[in-house]
Amino acid sequence: MFQKLGGLIGDIIPFLIFLYFSLIASGVIKSDSLPERFKNPTLYMKYVFYAGTLLFAALIVIGLLR
Repeated sequence: MFQKLGGLIGDIIPFLIFLYFSLIASGVIKSDSLPERFKNPTLYMKYVFYAGTLLFAALIVIGLLR
């Protein structure tokens, strides 16, 4: 029980981080305190952010179904 909950928390935290960066990369979240690298991300960075978000979302769903 506790291992399953710990595993879900371990997947939710990186998911939220990747989701935040994905929203920044797509321009949904605007902030003046962002580094220049995140204000104008390359295509590769966007791909990594979106892929990471999808990967951790899949891990959360798999963890819930187990």
